[in-house]
Amino acid sequence: MTGRYKAYPEYKDSGIDWIGDIPIDWKWLPIKRNFKIVNGSTPRSSESEFWDGNITWITPADLSKVDVDISSSSKSITSEGLNSCGTSLVPKGSLILSTRAPIGTIAIASKEVCTNQGCKSLVHSNNVDSKFYYYVISVCSRQLNNLGRGTTFLELSTDELSKFIVPTPPFTEQQKIARFLDHEVAKIDKLIAKQKELIVLLKEKRQTVISHAVTKGLNPHVTMKDTGVQWLGDVPEHWELKKFKHLFKIRKRIAGKTGYDILSITQKGIKVKDITSGEGQLSMDYSK
Repeated sequence: MTGRYKAYPEYKDSGIDWIGDIPIDWKWLPIKRNFKIVNGSTPRSSESEFWDGNITWITPADLSKVDVDISSSSKSITSEGLNSCGTSLVPKGSLILSTRAPIGTIAIASKEVCTNQGCKSLVHSNNVDSKFYYYVISVCSRQLNNLGRGTTFLELSTDELSKFIVPTPPFTEQQKIARFLDHEVAKIDKLIAKQKELIVLLKEKRQTVISHAVTKGLNPHVTMKDTGVQWLGDVPEHWELKKFKHLFKIRKRIAGKTGYDILSITQKGIKVKDITSGEGQLSMDYSK
């Protein structure tokens, strides 16, 4: 190991490709050794008394909207709905994993919840840190997808999930690693947020630069005149104002294209069609 991560005194081969070598005192165990897997289900949609209750009922779509913790769902069910089907309440701290459409999205339940059949809940046993295994499972979605079966859509079975091998450090080390990752991931997320803000500002600046150049020109000392057009404002005094139709010919069809209308703008024999969205570029297969 390099950098700030201190190497362990000794490692051993786990025999699992995606895990590789692990510290000598770690184990590699199937998920069923540390978690009870609980399946979900859906009450009959036609029974109104099963729905809009106070029980959180999580689906893969709900998981896709959160990062780590989950406590709410787009739909909820009643106790009658819960008792009518095969779903079960699982305790706070359980891992909620999507096992179909898509496989591998994961969150930690921050309250008692149940799920539909597109999710499975992993209820941890004693001496298991849920946050550590949240991080473990979050990086092996590709491996879990490889275990999916089905023709219409891939689905990860309870049997395949229960046999899936994961690294298993001692409990105290699980806690230390989870705390370390909480700290490091929070720093990275903060940097990502700042970069997103910067991207928004740069896009605004890009738009401002373009707008100024095409409406004010490049000479900051030129005499300006009022166009009388609200969005345009003042322009250089020597510029002309013309209507779009005096510069371009607008056609509703392109030669060789039939069956639908296509907007084509032509000037001096050049035909512009199939412009790449938002980039002002012609598509790769464009020809005059």
